[in-house]
This record gives sequence, C-alpha cells and structure tokens, in this order.
Amino acid sequence: MKKSLFIMFVAVSALLVCLVACKPGPSTPVETGEDGFIHVSTWAEFEQGLVDAKSTDKKTVILDKNLTFDSTTYTSSTPYGQNVTGLTIDLGGYKINGVNSCAFRLFGDFTIKNGTITGSGDSYGLLINSNNTTSGVDYNPETRENHAVTVQNLKLVDCGIRAELSTITVSNCEIQNSGTSGNSNALYFVGAVATITGGKLSQTATAVETISRTDCVYCSGKSTVHVSGVTLEGTKRMNAYSNTVEFTVTNCAGAVTTTPTVVTIN
Repeated sequence: MKKSLFIMFVAVSALLVCLVACKPGPSTPVETGEDGFIHVSTWAEFEQGLVDAKSTDKKTVILDKNLTFDSTTYTSSTPYGQNVTGLTIDLGGYKINGVNSCAFRLFGDFTIKNGTITGSGDSYGLLINSNNTTSGVDYNPETRENHAVTVQNLKLVDCGIRAELSTITVSNCEIQNSGTSGNSNALYFVGAVATITGGKLSQTATAVETISRTDCVYCSGKSTVHVSGVTLEGTKRMNAYSNTVEFTVTNCAGAVTTTPTVVTIN
C-alpha cells in the first residue's frame, strides 16, 4: 500500500513538474507564418517577435491584429527600447494602441510601415534612435552617429515622432498631435537628416500661440530637414533652432514659421 502511494506521489510530482516546465513563457518563440515572416497579435508576441527576428533570417515582423501597448510596464521613465537594425516592422494595417508618452523607442537601421499608433496627446508615440539624455551627443552632420530609418504609410493619432541622430525618410504618413508641451510636435528631429514627402501633418493644440514647441515640424541639433508635398493642418508651423543646418519647405500650402527660424519656404 505504501509502495503504491509512493509511486502515485512520484507520478503526480512528475506531472506537475512537466506542466510547469511546459508552460509557455515570455521567451517562447513566435510562430512563423506561411509567408516565412514572423506574425504577432499581442504586445508580448510583438516584443518576442522582434527578438526572434534579429536572431533568425525572418527579418520582417507583421501585425495580425490590433494590439495594446504595455503601458503598465513601460512609461517615459522606464521606456521600452529595442535595437531593430535590419528589421522591417509591418503593422499590417492594424494598430498599436495606448502608447505612453516617450515610452516606445526603436533603435538602429530599420523600416516601420502600414498601420497606426495611438497615444493620449501631448506625447511622442514613437522615438527613433533616442537617447535618454542628449548630454554629450555629437550632432555634427559629418561625424555624428547615423542610422538609416524609413517610415512609410504610418498613421499616428494623438502622438508624434521624435527622431534623433538618424537619416530618416517619412513618406505618405498621417501624423496628428495635440497638447501644449515640448512633446506636442507632429515631427521633432534632433541632429537628424530628414526627408518628409506626401501625407498630412497636423498639430491641434488650442493655445499654440504661447507655446514654443507645438509645431507640425520642429528641429534642432544641427538637423537638415526637407518637407515636400505635405498637407499641413492645425497650426501649419515649421520651427527650427538657429543651429539647424538647413530647413526647406516646398509645395506645402499654408506653411508658416515661428522665430527663431532658418526655414526656407518655396
């Protein structure tokens, strides 16, 4: 009898160990779709998918559903940050919802496209190659750190994009931000070489006249910015610090600038 009970105890213990060991964890690889790319449908899968994509030859991560940003874990003081060099992030027409201000950061040479990111206003929903501090960063266009970033067919609602130390192309994007702080620009470039073509930019704060950084496009840190063929709404403002290398706006009806400015509008 005792022997039978002992054998039963051992069997049950082994089963429990197996259940615990076999339980999927955050490091469980995300399955690859029939197209050979990594497909994700939750924030946890998105995080893991980027890790898997870097360690394999599956260099594209595709959203299959709307997902919600992990705003409990990641905030502006404890942001999510990931080096995604060599990757393409395809939102697949879906949304990443509820991004905290300055909490979603991507680094390196990459492409992000085809979807929507939502914030809460007065925020940057996507930070590109952003450091926690700009102290000591080299902004010289000839010697600075440089990453090639492409942003295509992306929509940002109640949040903008801040890009640092990158050569960035933004094409056919719709970006709307609101609020009354320095995080309220639709696009903010710091030490970047940026080309923006097509799409629409809008800053919808109600008291922008008294705010220094509530613009459609704002730049500093020896940036070079070219804006062409973009629909401007809201404030329709272009603002550049005097240390900006070049800031040219062409074929953008209604563009106005603030002071100080080195903006050329054609």
